[in-house]
Amino acid sequence: MSATKVKCRRIKLDWKELEKDVKQNPESRLADRAKKFGVNTTAIFYALKKIMKITRKKTVL
Repeated sequence: MSATKVKCRRIKLDWKELEKDVKQNPESRLADRAKKFGVNTTAIFYALKKIMKITRKKTVL
């Protein structure tokens, strides 16, 4: 019996709505966004990093 390979998982998070939320509330934390969208913080982190190319703010010394 061979293992089944998952091609595409069901997406709980609407990335377009997340993008709107980021533009409207740029200072919100990941935890606040996760609670608003009803997902885990890692889902928000993944969407911001992979899909929207947004990472943490780097401080220049």
